[in-house]
Amino acid sequence: MASILIVDDQPDIRRVLARLVRLAGHDAIDLPGGPEALEHLARHVPDLILLDVMMPDVDGFDVLRVVRTDPRTARLPVIMFSAVSAEEMIERAFAEGANDYWIKGAISAESLCAGIAEHLSASSGRGGGGGSFAAGGLNSAAPA
Repeated sequence: MASILIVDDQPDIRRVLARLVRLAGHDAIDLPGGPEALEHLARHVPDLILLDVMMPDVDGFDVLRVVRTDPRTARLPVIMFSAVSAEEMIERAFAEGANDYWIKGAISAESLCAGIAEHLSASSGRGGGGGSFAAGGLNSAAPA
């Protein structure tokens, strides 16, 4: 069972993601923002991070920079997600070290679980994930 850290300021999105992660047989830790994520990461290292891009105070890029500069977490797979599908945002996510970028609103529960499994498998030696842009995103209509 892998430990998946979910960081999103929208409670409904966190709830859906946590439910899907648990149904896939993993442990889900869901936090409402960047400050809470950084505090958690100072004490615990998950197996994968699902990280919203746009959050108040400390955004996903700020969290990603800390993750990539900390030797304990530098090679963790990080999947960033957002409602924003702008090419510049996606390019920035990959340039700053995200392993993937998903767009909220279009990814099925099956695709989400398969993507998590793929990144966990690719990082089993902490070798990092693939860096493949997911043309979809989080489908908030997924079962809660």
